[in-house]
Amino acid sequence: MPGLSAFERVPVEVLSYIFLIVRDEPAYDPVALPNLELVCRSWAVTLALYPSFWCHLSISIGWRPIGFWLSYTKAHLRRARSDQLLVIKFATSPIRRWWLEEGGFEIYQKLVQTLTGEHGEVAQRWKRLQCELFGGFESVVQDTLFIFPTPNLEWLELEEFVSPRAFTMLPSTPSLRHLRLTNCIHPIPQGISLGDIKSLKSLDTKSKRVPPLLPLLPRATTLSTLKLWSLLEWQFVPRTTLPALRELCLAGPILPDAFRHFDAPNLEVLRFRTDEDVATPIFNCLTFPFQNICHLDLTCRWRNKLGQKSPEPRRKHFQSVKLLKAFTNISTMEIHNYDETCELCSTLVTQANLQTDAAVQLICHSKMEYRSIRVAPLMYRIFQS
Repeated sequence: MPGLSAFERVPVEVLSYIFLIVRDEPAYDPVALPNLELVCRSWAVTLALYPSFWCHLSISIGWRPIGFWLSYTKAHLRRARSDQLLVIKFATSPIRRWWLEEGGFEIYQKLVQTLTGEHGEVAQRWKRLQCELFGGFESVVQDTLFIFPTPNLEWLELEEFVSPRAFTMLPSTPSLRHLRLTNCIHPIPQGISLGDIKSLKSLDTKSKRVPPLLPLLPRATTLSTLKLWSLLEWQFVPRTTLPALRELCLAGPILPDAFRHFDAPNLEVLRFRTDEDVATPIFNCLTFPFQNICHLDLTCRWRNKLGQKSPEPRRKHFQSVKLLKAFTNISTMEIHNYDETCELCSTLVTQANLQTDAAVQLICHSKMEYRSIRVAPLMYRIFQS
């Protein structure tokens, strides 16, 4: 065990690297950084001089007494200083009854108020906010956490938020770039309402109901990545044109005419995470130009029927494959098949007759493995011969 003098001589650059590793560790111990201050004086001085070490808050209510998290939050906010932007992870345990602790609910309210500030001064410093809200008490979050403008918020992830009534969440989010909503329920049909999504670059929603924010999509003119997953059938609202969209991922049941009012003229990556019977009629309704798409993902259980020997099933299901002829610029195609992976790849390439001089990468997903097969131009021509 080296003496304290050895710890004292560690360069500041190395110390900073160590502290950042400790801070960003997924299984972060909330007392790890304070414990490092006890090693020696130089370590304590380094932690005091660099407030950026304290601007990441990872709060997991239920794993420690609720009072600890209030003290933890206040200490981090004080040491991060008022000019530092904040990265906050706020989670509540779905199984531990933390609200039964003495003063649990009142302390929870104070904690939420501390994260925003009395007049929203802390909320203005949010850069990234990740909330996993299990166990109820959404009214406290709705009435306190989401009512202030967040001019610096760039990344928002919200999971299991059940809104008790209609409201506009985060009235001003001019810097918001990435939004992810998982199993969030809102009482109004159009779903969760944000003050502003004009600056949004990425939207990822997973819902047991109709995907939220669908009515607001026509305003998301800068959106480049869109992922929609739902257990209920849905469709885009009229006049949904996304000129900046580059990647579209769809999963779950979708109405056949879902794309009748949708246009994405610059789409390059198209992913279908749904059944073939759902995907096929959707292909017929697509109105944006297929020739721009270079990555097609059909990991939607396009079954072994493509490789069956019977002419009738082959003729029926090759209607889906014939639709691939419209995609003339494919460089990467992903499919999902339990067996005969390579044979299915060959069948798809042959039947679709993709017109491209570049190599085509066929990524095949099977039940037990993930294989990426690089198809060189020579091999590609053999498939077509």
